[in-house]
Amino acid sequence: MAIKDEKGELTYRELYSSSLLLAKYLSHNFSLDNKKKVAILCRNHSVSVQSLLALSRLGADVVFLNVEMSRAQIESIFKSVSFNLIIHDENLEDKITLVECTKIPCSGVQHNSIETMLNDRSVDDLKLCKSKSGNISVLTGGTSGKVKFAKRKPSIMSLAMPFFALLNKVELDKYNRVYIAVPFFHGYGLASLTVSLILSSEMYLTEKFKDEKSISLIKEEGIEVAILVPTMISRMLDGDSNALNSTSSVLSGGAPLGASLVERVIENVGDVLYNLYGISEAGFSVIATPADLRKYSSTIGKRIKGVSLHLLNSSDEHVKRDEVGVLSIRSAWSMTGTKNKYVSTGDFGTMNSEGYLFLKGRVGDMIVSGGENVYPIDVENALIAHPELERAVVFAIEDKDFGKRLVAFVEPKSGFELKSEILKEWLINKVARYQMPQQIIIVDSMPMTAIGKLDLIALIKLLY
Repeated sequence: MAIKDEKGELTYRELYSSSLLLAKYLSHNFSLDNKKKVAILCRNHSVSVQSLLALSRLGADVVFLNVEMSRAQIESIFKSVSFNLIIHDENLEDKITLVECTKIPCSGVQHNSIETMLNDRSVDDLKLCKSKSGNISVLTGGTSGKVKFAKRKPSIMSLAMPFFALLNKVELDKYNRVYIAVPFFHGYGLASLTVSLILSSEMYLTEKFKDEKSISLIKEEGIEVAILVPTMISRMLDGDSNALNSTSSVLSGGAPLGASLVERVIENVGDVLYNLYGISEAGFSVIATPADLRKYSSTIGKRIKGVSLHLLNSSDEHVKRDEVGVLSIRSAWSMTGTKNKYVSTGDFGTMNSEGYLFLKGRVGDMIVSGGENVYPIDVENALIAHPELERAVVFAIEDKDFGKRLVAFVEPKSGFELKSEILKEWLINKVARYQMPQQIIIVDSMPMTAIGKLDLIALIKLLY
């Protein structure tokens, strides 16, 4: 079996033959070739995988669009890039009504959809010209800020080092059943799909992450490897502390993995957790194994073979061990145009004498208070140590009187009621005066984006 999703399942033979048939149909009826650009606006399902493989066979350049983007954001991208075609989920059609290019829904009997093309045998006997794979891109910048394209040319050589790092550290070749919960439009999700295809894994896909549904899937299907982001892990453990007990490996990426969640997984599940660190522009670069996380629960791990990295101060000078610097990464699998160049991750970090890396937050998050550098992650770690708190997030916002100030949002554990005044009193002995957040806001639950990251925009809206 290759893929099992909410609509059914496909074997690898069926996946190959159907993707090839689709490539022939798109070539014959839409003149798609290696000079064309195609956008994919889809959630995780077999049709989006078949579409990607068909387009790659034709050599077309593919861009995965974030399904959470607004209609205006999508229209802005189409004004800057001339796409020949967009393949989209039928229920997302309202986001592209003003987009000027050929539109093909994934499903729907009322349209000439990808699903109907996959069953059209009229092109069976057509021959396809040889072509090299086109570029595959995901967007960076999330659903806010300036959007950039993280573009890569698929090649075995460029994937070799991160691929072998996963084989060596995670031993992925020992397992077969893989649940990919991270969307393909995220670099982490797309990389997970690629590696799973190379290993001929059984891939289990869900269009949207729902903790109860995911817990049932993992247990009923005997999932061996779960590919998640930290918030998904936390949500599943909230629903069932034994949710991940049947897994052999839990791969976390796409967002910071807090020390308290690491300790929670170790306590409830055991030594199964791996932390994968990278950015869309530079790819997978750093890994922490279960042994690393048991030793240092707050580490992101060590660099993998083939990666060079620097920690630099504001003068672009290398910092000493255990001193804070901005992390920059260079690898052969960085996005097109940045190979052999150091790419700034935008993260503050430190490295100890053993080569372990520790993040201190984003460059834009640090503020200066009382002449001291204040990193929100240090305050988050102090807050989350409170026995009645489930989650905490701290960040800096603009302030007309103080320039910048720290705000903390906290989510109490189920059954507990907390007041901000009590938390501030509790923090007095845990952080310095200049680290104290000026405001602590209690929320029932932290809002999530489609990728499973904390939705900071939704939190900021609560302030105004």
